[in-house]
Amino acid sequence: MTVTSAHTFSTTADNDLHESVAGLARAARDAGRTGSRIQVSIGGRSADVPPEIAEALAETLTLLTHRGGVVIGAVDEDVTTGQAAKMLGVSRTYVCRLVDEGRLPCRYVGTHRRIKTADVLAFAERRLSERRAALDDLARVSAEAGLYDDDI
Repeated sequence: MTVTSAHTFSTTADNDLHESVAGLARAARDAGRTGSRIQVSIGGRSADVPPEIAEALAETLTLLTHRGGVVIGAVDEDVTTGQAAKMLGVSRTYVCRLVDEGRLPCRYVGTHRRIKTADVLAFAERRLSERRAALDDLARVSAEAGLYDDDI
Protein backbone atom coordinates (compact mmCIF):
# COMPACT_ATOMS: atom_id res chain seq x y z
CA MET A 1 0.00 0.00 0.00
CA THR A 2 1.33 3.37 -0.88
CA VAL A 3 0.71 5.54 2.13
CA THR A 4 -0.43 8.88 0.83
CA SER A 5 0.33 10.55 4.14
CA ALA A 6 0.67 9.85 7.84
CA HIS A 7 -0.36 12.46 10.38
CA THR A 8 -0.07 12.67 14.13
CA PHE A 9 -1.74 15.28 16.24
CA SER A 10 -2.22 15.89 19.95
CA THR A 11 -4.94 17.99 21.52
CA THR A 12 -4.24 16.89 25.09
CA ALA A 13 -2.28 20.03 25.97
CA ASP A 14 -4.92 22.41 24.60
CA ASN A 15 -8.41 21.63 25.90
CA ASP A 16 -10.06 24.37 23.79
CA LEU A 17 -8.53 22.94 20.61
CA HIS A 18 -9.53 19.42 21.66
CA GLU A 19 -13.15 20.47 22.21
CA SER A 20 -13.22 22.42 18.95
CA VAL A 21 -11.92 19.52 16.86
CA ALA A 22 -14.16 17.03 18.70
CA GLY A 23 -17.14 19.33 18.00
CA LEU A 24 -16.29 19.38 14.29
CA ALA A 25 -16.09 15.58 14.32
CA ARG A 26 -19.55 15.33 15.94
CA ALA A 27 -21.05 17.77 13.43
CA ALA A 28 -19.54 15.91 10.48
CA ARG A 29 -20.70 12.53 11.89
CA ASP A 30 -24.26 13.86 12.41
CA ALA A 31 -24.35 15.20 8.85
CA GLY A 32 -23.12 11.87 7.50
CA ARG A 33 -25.73 9.91 9.44
CA THR A 34 -28.59 12.10 8.28
CA GLY A 35 -27.44 12.10 4.68
CA SER A 36 -26.82 15.84 4.74
CA ARG A 37 -24.10 17.61 2.82
CA ILE A 38 -21.65 19.73 4.79
CA GLN A 39 -19.73 22.81 3.81
CA VAL A 40 -15.98 22.63 4.25
CA SER A 41 -13.94 25.85 4.14
CA ILE A 42 -10.17 25.95 3.93
CA GLY A 43 -8.19 29.09 3.35
CA GLY A 44 -11.15 31.04 1.98
CA ARG A 45 -12.27 28.28 -0.41
CA SER A 46 -15.46 26.38 0.32
CA ALA A 47 -17.08 23.25 -1.01
CA ASP A 48 -20.27 21.33 -0.24
CA VAL A 49 -19.31 17.70 0.28
CA PRO A 50 -21.52 14.59 0.32
CA PRO A 51 -22.33 12.58 3.46
CA GLU A 52 -19.72 9.91 2.66
CA ILE A 53 -16.97 12.52 2.83
CA ALA A 54 -18.53 13.99 5.98
CA GLU A 55 -18.33 10.55 7.63
CA ALA A 56 -14.71 10.08 6.53
CA LEU A 57 -13.85 13.54 7.86
CA ALA A 58 -15.59 12.75 11.16
CA GLU A 59 -13.63 9.50 11.53
CA THR A 60 -10.35 11.25 10.70
CA LEU A 61 -10.96 14.03 13.23
CA THR A 62 -12.03 11.53 15.90
CA LEU A 63 -8.91 9.42 15.36
CA LEU A 64 -6.70 12.49 15.49
CA THR A 65 -8.21 13.75 18.74
CA HIS A 66 -8.56 10.45 20.58
CA ARG A 67 -5.90 8.16 19.14
CA GLY A 68 -3.32 10.71 18.00
CA GLY A 69 -2.81 9.67 14.39
CA VAL A 70 -4.13 8.50 11.06
CA VAL A 71 -2.64 6.94 7.95
CA ILE A 72 -4.28 7.72 4.64
CA GLY A 73 -3.93 5.42 1.65
CA ALA A 74 -5.86 4.14 -1.35
CA VAL A 75 -8.27 1.24 -0.72
CA ASP A 76 -7.84 -0.34 -4.14
CA GLU A 77 -4.12 -0.95 -3.77
CA ASP A 78 -2.42 -4.20 -2.84
CA VAL A 79 -0.42 -4.57 0.37
CA THR A 80 2.30 -6.96 1.44
CA THR A 81 1.73 -9.46 4.23
CA GLY A 82 3.78 -7.22 6.52
CA GLN A 83 1.63 -4.19 5.73
CA ALA A 84 -1.55 -6.25 6.20
CA ALA A 85 -0.21 -7.43 9.56
CA LYS A 86 0.39 -3.85 10.62
CA MET A 87 -3.15 -2.87 9.57
CA LEU A 88 -4.63 -5.77 11.55
CA GLY A 89 -2.33 -5.47 14.56
CA VAL A 90 -1.08 -9.04 14.19
CA SER A 91 2.14 -10.75 13.11
CA ARG A 92 3.13 -11.23 9.49
CA THR A 93 3.28 -14.97 10.16
CA TYR A 94 -0.35 -14.95 11.25
CA VAL A 95 -1.35 -13.10 8.05
CA CYS A 96 0.50 -15.73 5.98
CA ARG A 97 -1.43 -18.44 7.83
CA LEU A 98 -4.74 -16.64 7.14
CA VAL A 99 -3.83 -16.53 3.45
CA ASP A 100 -2.75 -20.18 3.39
CA GLU A 101 -6.02 -21.21 5.11
CA GLY A 102 -8.03 -19.26 2.53
CA ARG A 103 -9.45 -16.87 5.13
CA LEU A 104 -7.77 -13.88 3.49
CA PRO A 105 -7.60 -13.81 -0.32
CA CYS A 106 -4.40 -12.89 -2.07
CA ARG A 107 -2.63 -13.00 -5.39
CA TYR A 108 0.97 -13.91 -5.98
CA VAL A 109 3.63 -11.75 -7.60
CA GLY A 110 6.30 -14.33 -8.16
CA THR A 111 6.54 -15.97 -4.74
CA HIS A 112 5.30 -12.90 -2.87
CA ARG A 113 1.73 -12.60 -1.59
CA ARG A 114 -0.20 -9.41 -2.32
CA ILE A 115 -3.50 -8.69 -0.58
CA LYS A 116 -6.07 -6.09 -1.57
CA THR A 117 -6.43 -3.38 1.06
CA ALA A 118 -10.21 -3.73 0.80
CA ASP A 119 -9.89 -7.45 1.66
CA VAL A 120 -7.77 -6.64 4.72
CA LEU A 121 -10.34 -4.07 5.89
CA ALA A 122 -13.21 -6.51 5.26
CA PHE A 123 -11.40 -9.20 7.26
CA ALA A 124 -10.86 -6.76 10.14
CA GLU A 125 -14.57 -5.90 10.10
CA ARG A 126 -15.58 -9.59 10.08
CA ARG A 127 -13.19 -10.32 12.93
CA LEU A 128 -14.63 -7.44 14.95
CA SER A 129 -18.19 -8.66 14.32
CA GLU A 130 -17.25 -12.20 15.35
CA ARG A 131 -15.64 -10.92 18.56
CA ARG A 132 -18.68 -8.84 19.42
CA ALA A 133 -20.99 -11.80 18.83
CA ALA A 134 -18.81 -14.04 21.01
CA LEU A 135 -18.80 -11.46 23.81
CA ASP A 136 -22.58 -11.09 23.55
CA ASP A 137 -22.95 -14.88 23.81
CA LEU A 138 -20.61 -14.98 26.80
CA ALA A 139 -22.56 -12.22 28.53
CA ARG A 140 -25.85 -14.00 27.82
CA VAL A 141 -24.60 -17.34 29.15
CA SER A 142 -23.13 -15.63 32.22
CA ALA A 143 -26.41 -13.81 32.89
CA GLU A 144 -28.37 -17.06 32.52
CA ALA A 145 -26.02 -18.72 35.00
CA GLY A 146 -26.66 -15.90 37.49
CA LEU A 147 -23.14 -14.53 37.39
CA TYR A 148 -24.31 -10.90 37.05
CA ASP A 149 -25.88 -8.74 39.73
CA ASP A 150 -29.08 -7.12 38.51
CA ASP A 151 -28.76 -4.06 40.74
CA ILE A 152 -25.98 -2.39 38.73
